[in-house]
Amino acid sequence: MTHSGKNEQSIKIRMWKYFAVFTMLILCLLWILQIILFGTFYKTMKGREMRESGNEIKVSCKTLSSEHIAEYIERKSFEQGISIYAFDKDGNVLSTRKHPRPEWINDSEKNEVYKVLENREEAIYRHTEQNFKMNVASYATKIYDADGNEFYLYMKSPLLALNSTAKILRTQFFIVSVLSLAIALVLSYFTAKRFTQPIVKITETANELAAGNYDAHFDGGGFREIEDLADTLNFASSELKKTDELRRDLLSNVSHDLKTPLTIIKSYAEMVRDLSGENKEKRNEHLSVIIDETDRLTYLVGDILDLSKMEANIDTLEREKVDLKEIVNSVLKNFAVLEQNEGYEFITEIEPDCVIFADYSKIYQVVYNLLNNAVNYTGDDKTVKIRITQTGGKVLFEVIDTGDGIAPDKIDKVWDRYYKTGKNHKRGVNGTGIGLSIVKNILILHGAEYGVKSEVGHGSDFWFKM
Repeated sequence: MTHSGKNEQSIKIRMWKYFAVFTMLILCLLWILQIILFGTFYKTMKGREMRESGNEIKVSCKTLSSEHIAEYIERKSFEQGISIYAFDKDGNVLSTRKHPRPEWINDSEKNEVYKVLENREEAIYRHTEQNFKMNVASYATKIYDADGNEFYLYMKSPLLALNSTAKILRTQFFIVSVLSLAIALVLSYFTAKRFTQPIVKITETANELAAGNYDAHFDGGGFREIEDLADTLNFASSELKKTDELRRDLLSNVSHDLKTPLTIIKSYAEMVRDLSGENKEKRNEHLSVIIDETDRLTYLVGDILDLSKMEANIDTLEREKVDLKEIVNSVLKNFAVLEQNEGYEFITEIEPDCVIFADYSKIYQVVYNLLNNAVNYTGDDKTVKIRITQTGGKVLFEVIDTGDGIAPDKIDKVWDRYYKTGKNHKRGVNGTGIGLSIVKNILILHGAEYGVKSEVGHGSDFWFKM
């Protein structure tokens, strides 16, 4: 038997045992309640029934004369099928003049009523009638007629032969218990089998997922709770697949972006060693390239570290009043070489007093990354527009390029880590595709609105509002 088969068999046996034990516990509880405590329940209910009836009679008698009380009691006795009597302190039983009642109550019973009501208004007790050799449940209370005369109300009802009744119930319940247990065992076996199959399948699929098969699909087998679990695991599998793809993209992108500057650094270092070591002008030129490529690596590593810190929620903000115009002018100084050497044009439309409350260094990073992204993807005219306006009490910042634009199905992906829209950019793209992800995380940290408006063939407009 395979490991999976053993697990399935083990789960079935455990579930079958749980169902069986649960069924036996229920049957034992019913046995205790219906058989062992049957007599106690029966006597308690009989006493409660007579007390409720006695209280009803007591209330009604306050508006009746003694003769009408006798008629009322006779009717109640007939309706309820129990013996009900009312008598005075001398033992005289109330009865109607037309239909005198036979006194099925003896002096010992009357004396017992006097005794139990000596210091209280009502009492429930049991006694044995010697003449009939049967147990009787009795209830006694004091009642008063309309004239305020006091009488003793006495009610008695024979208790059924509990032993024979209990014997019948035990026999019936034994048969029912055996049948119920047998049916429960059979049903529990098939129910356990029905439950275990989807659980075992989920376990097997989870093992496939753990082994790296992110296309594994979980099936709940039709059970709502297990279906919910399967949906959650399918979602987790999908996210793991995305994470694995991102990891591969990261390794690919980082490897590529690290390889190029490292190759250049090594090549120029060898040139300094072998060729230009004695030529000061050439040596400085080659060392300048090495320094530039080292700065590029530093920038790359810094981006990765910044993103890691923000996604780990260990980055903090130091808010202050920040003039966006000042930041834009500072960032544009870094891109001035592109205007001079490569023909790029940066157009600014900035309204006065566009001040926000934010972390200066992080907003600087946002502006730099958005501008760098626009430079990398702008059109043949090499034009990038920066526009800052005030709207609705907020400051709107926009960076607009004239590139190929972004397809509608890819707009949401541009903010993802390591995502690049394509290779048809006008310049060699620096970084690993995490610049916009850094922008997103910084803006979320500030609670800002952000987005991108783009149309294929008509460029893109990246914006944020604070």
